[in-house]
Parts: sequence; C-alpha cells; structure tokens
Amino acid sequence: MVGVNANNKKSFNELLKNEINGDLVLPDFQRGFVWKIDQQKALAATFLTRIPLTSLLLLQGTKKDFGYKRLCVKNKEISDVSTEDARCIFLLDGQQRLSTLKNVFSDVYSSCNGEWESVFDKIDNKLKYRWFINLWSNKRVDENTEFDDVFGIERLSKPKQLDKLEPVDLIDYIEYRKIKKGDVKNKENIKWWHPSFLYFSDNRTPAYESKKRAAEEYMIPLYKFFSDENSNVKVTAIITAIAKSRAEALKAEIAEGVKEVDEIFVEEEQRKLYDEKPEVAWEELRNNWADAMNEMVAKTVSQDIYFIELNADEIGRAVTIFENMNASGTRLSVFDLVVARAATGNRGCDSLISCINERLKEEFAIPNALASNIKEMVNIAEDMKLIKDDEIDTDFKNAFISMLPVKKKIDSISNKNGSMVKISSDDLKQNKILKLSSDEIYSSVNDVIDALKRAYAFLQYRCGLISIKNLSYRLMIIPIACIFLDKERWNNKVILDRVECWYWASIFDGSFSANQNNKSSEDIKKLFDFAVGGYTSIFDERINNVFNLRGYSDLDALLGTDDYSWNEAMHQGILSYILSRNPLDFQKTASIHLRAWEAARKLTVSYNHVDYVIDLHDHHLIPLCQDMDNKYSDSEKNLRKDKKFILNSPLNRTYITSEANTRISKDKIDSYMNDINGYSTNEHFIPSSLKKKKNENNETYYRRVLTDRYKLLSEEMKKELEYLKHDNE
Repeated sequence: MVGVNANNKKSFNELLKNEINGDLVLPDFQRGFVWKIDQQKALAATFLTRIPLTSLLLLQGTKKDFGYKRLCVKNKEISDVSTEDARCIFLLDGQQRLSTLKNVFSDVYSSCNGEWESVFDKIDNKLKYRWFINLWSNKRVDENTEFDDVFGIERLSKPKQLDKLEPVDLIDYIEYRKIKKGDVKNKENIKWWHPSFLYFSDNRTPAYESKKRAAEEYMIPLYKFFSDENSNVKVTAIITAIAKSRAEALKAEIAEGVKEVDEIFVEEEQRKLYDEKPEVAWEELRNNWADAMNEMVAKTVSQDIYFIELNADEIGRAVTIFENMNASGTRLSVFDLVVARAATGNRGCDSLISCINERLKEEFAIPNALASNIKEMVNIAEDMKLIKDDEIDTDFKNAFISMLPVKKKIDSISNKNGSMVKISSDDLKQNKILKLSSDEIYSSVNDVIDALKRAYAFLQYRCGLISIKNLSYRLMIIPIACIFLDKERWNNKVILDRVECWYWASIFDGSFSANQNNKSSEDIKKLFDFAVGGYTSIFDERINNVFNLRGYSDLDALLGTDDYSWNEAMHQGILSYILSRNPLDFQKTASIHLRAWEAARKLTVSYNHVDYVIDLHDHHLIPLCQDMDNKYSDSEKNLRKDKKFILNSPLNRTYITSEANTRISKDKIDSYMNDINGYSTNEHFIPSSLKKKKNENNETYYRRVLTDRYKLLSEEMKKELEYLKHDNE
C-alpha cells in the first residue's frame, strides 16, 4: 500500500536491485555521506543480528523532478533526456543507513570490467572500504582468554543463531580494509580483496586465488553477501573452501593429539558414522557447517526493511513526516531497564537513581599514595563530570551496569588464596546484566559506586584526565574499578603505580583499540595478577609496543605519514600523559603548575599577587599558520580539520592555560619559547633545537622538530613504566 504506512516493506535484496537498476535514487539536495567508520561497523553488526532498522522515507516521482545521484557516490548523475520522464523512487530519509548497507553487503566494483579506478573515483571517501567477517577474530592469545565461537569455526559446529544475539556479540568479528589506489603499484603484493586483483594481479587464475586466500585467512567477504551475476567469486564458494580448510586442520589436530575425536563429533550418531565411515563423517561435518553459514548469508540479505512511501503529490508533507521521524525522543537504555528491575523489589527505599546520585556526590579523601598534599575532601562526581545538570553521565551509567554482574561473580567464588576470578566477555553483556534481581542490584550499589569513584579519581589524579569524556576507551574503567573494590588497595602506592603502568601501556600500544569487551574482561584478572599478585612481566609486550605499534602509535602514524593517521586516543593520551606530570604553564616568570583536578574546576590560583585561571587549551606548539607560504589554505579553521596536516599531529600539542595560549597567539615557536621558563619546556618535552635551519623547507622543519619530541616522549615514558612496575617488590 502506498502512502503513510509503516507496514510497507521490501527485502534488502529487492531494495538493492531497485537501486542498481536506477529505480531508487538519492535526490541531490541530500547532504553527503557523513557516517564514520565505527557507525558503519555498528550498523553492519545490527543488520547481521537482524534487529529491525528505523523506517526509510521514500517519495514517488520522475527523474526530472530533482537532480539525483546513486547511493555511495559523491556527484549527481548526468541526466539522460530520453529517461527524464522515467518513474523512480527518491530516498528522502535513510541515506546513511542504505548507503552503508549497500557498501558493506554488496560489491560496488563487480561490474567495472577492469575499470575499477573510475568507480573508485566516484565513491565517497568514507566508503572506500571492504568489509569482512573474520572467523578467527577472537582467536586465543593465551590459556586465560575466552574464545566466544559465534560461527562455530573452532570445531565446525553449528553457528549460533544471529537473531538471538546482540550487535555487541558480533562487533569484534567485523573487520574492514581500506582500498587505496597505490596498492596496485606492486602487482605481486595486491591483496586478494582489492578490486584490482581480478584484473591486474600476476595470478593466472585470480578468481580461484582470491577464494583460496580468503579461506586461508578465514575471512568471509561481507561484500559478497548480495548475489551478483557479475561476480566471479561467490561467497558460497569461499565458505565451502573455509570448511574444507578447517576440516583438514582438525584432522591434523586429532592426529597430533591436540584434540580428541569426541571434541569434534560430539553427537552419538556423528561418532558412530565417524567410526564406520570417517571420510563420510568429515564430509557431512563440512557440509552441515557450510549449509548453516550459507543460510545465514541468505537470511541476512533477504530480511525486510520497512519504509514510508509518499505519492508524488504528497511532497508537501515530506518535511513534516521527516521531522517527526527524526525527532529526538528519549532512547531506552539497559540502564533504564536495570532501574526498572531494581524497582520491582518494593524495598521501601529510594529509587536506584536516587541511591546512585547520593552516593556519587559524597566527598572522600585522596590518599597520599595516589597524590600527595591533597588536604581537602573531593567531589569526584563534580570534578570528573560524572553528573552534569543533575543527569548521570551515560558512560558512567554503562560502567555501573557492567560492574554489577562482575562484582556478583567475584563475590560468588571464594578466593581463599586472594586470587581474582576469571571474568569472560559474556559477564559484561546485556543478558547477564538484565538477569540480576532487585536485591542483587541494591546490595552492590554502594560498593560498585565507591569502586568507580576511586577509579575515576585515579584517572584524574594519576593519569591527567580532566573529565570522564577524556577516557578514550570507556571499558578500561572496568579492570581499574575491580582492583579498587577493595579499599585497602586504594591506599597502596605499589598497586597504584602498577595500575598506572598498565593504563599507559594499554593506551599507547593500542590494546583497547579493538575487541574492547574481550580485552576489558581479560584484563580484569591480568591486571589483578600484575598489580596485586606481583607478576610484573605480564604486560612486557605492551610496554615494548609503547610509541612503537605500526599504524597506531609509531612515528609514521603520529605524523600522518602515507597511509597512516593518528587516532583520538593517541591525541588524548599524549595530552593527558604530559598533564599527569603536573607541568609548568608557558609563563616567563610565574611558576604555575597545571593539574587535571584544578583544570576540571577551572580553579583560580595566585602567584606574586597575580591571579591565573587554570582553564586549559589544547595548544599547537608550532602554530598552524606560522608559515604563510605553506601549501595548505591559510584558513586556520580549515587547517584544524585536516588530520593529515602534520601540525595537527598529537606530537605538536600540549595543554597550556587560556591566558598563555592567547598571549602566544601565532608567534613562532622558536620565538615565544625564549620568553618561557626553561623548566616548562622540559616538562612539556619541547626539543632544544627549534630554530629553522638554513635551506630547510617547512615540511622538513616540522618533521624534524616533531620527531625530536617523539623521541623525548617515548624514551621518558618507557623509563617511567619500568619504574612503575616495581619489579623487585
């Protein structure tokens, strides 16, 4: 039925065919594609678990009604006069979602006939990726790590039903690879998933080789889910190849005693068939797994997408309907459900939110082991913005509900030897949280709130975080809070030092940049063994990777060299690391130390009867417009948005007061540094050689100064981490 009817629906397959045939188009007045890669990944996980999407808004019309373009492309189509009267459907609302789904689950290069670059040039830059399910994404690192085998690859067992899972259960399996033009320069090294591989690689049988390499890497291309007659490589063939490869590996594991037959053939009938006809049993195992995976593919692309479709003469109502569809209502969260569950107890006490608010706002003392000479009681809820405008911060709510089932598990197992229990990623998931009773929730509230308050205070007083929003990887709070469930550890300097060591090592080696749920649950026990148990070699690999992980924290990544670019965690990490050392502000004579907790309060401090407000700005050491002859636009506003511009690197940033930042303005670094206290330059890791050398161009000068600062930072941090380990205690 056409009209304002939310029951209109089509399968994703149908909608995509409509789009490919040019029947479904995007009006050119729509904004460009803006979704970040994490938003695209989240939608892919949501779609795979078959959670319904919000409705699309469609409008009937003809191609002469509006300028239009195809999904995923940057520029509008050149109108063909002969087709101007052709009927079409305009997508008024849903561009980000449908463009993402098209790019993730179909091969936009399949009909390029070797002219892949012409397609590449048209595609929006944010969509130049290939998407995959990596079946080994949770491969065991050591004996303590859980292997949450959603797809059954470990034993070729039946995959879990994806429509019974949450998107978070799949997010770590979904991976992407960036497509780059430069990848074709060396034909021998073209990746099997690159759109040029089938046309320009040196392989005589590229389609076969592509399937073979995908199977070797246990990677299922999501972009092959949509069945495309132009495709030379079918997802069914890749799944079959993976099944065969895994079966051969399992045979070898049985032969070498790594696995027992009963671990693979668990059903009585399976085992009986194996004993009588082993090859038939293996074939059946392979086929059953492949059939289940192929069924998963089919169900994914055949699921319905709902839409509201307007007649051409209803265009006047489109704006009103759009505004109502996109009105920001209050979203239902797991925290809301936990609050409702707690209320079922009818305990005759305040609501859960009231209990949390009251406990959060209680002031407490900062121990000398954490930071010396803090005499006043502190309100960490206010200082870290855990509560703002009487609303509990969303990240804090999420930390609170994650801690509830973890504390329950810790409490349920007697630890006579004082060891920490093993926590799995399942313990952090919504289904575990929502199984807690009212009594279990209320009995844990105070202990969980206190542990989280200590954890956030630790981040402010030891790690230089000004507010809760400065924590780049929000699940890092869980291992820290688990340590501080015991108040005695809060007063132990060695334990506090080791937790700080873990924090910096984990930030600067990228441990939490992927698989946060798994890493957080895994690190609860590891951090306990390290900080409390004294097993000080546990995180040596992370410490070695500090400022050294390729594509994340190494020099190339921090300078935005070639294909690499720094991320916000490294930017925030460098700022907070320097601030954690309480450096001097950029003043000529005044000795004003910068401290995260004073910055959080925008405290006014006095020096020689002059007041200074600790209002910190993220300062570019070398000003963006220092050299007006640079090859970039002279608009500072535009330069700030360009992550590839070397002066936006985290290596060119530090916190200073607003007053100092305004006073320095756009002065050259080698000039304004002459007017600053020498101790301050050392504490901000400013290199000594700042003057531009003769015949040194801007780019070379910037790179030299920032490379010198990188060396100072990395050397000092590694020294500090070795000290914080307390190897001999």
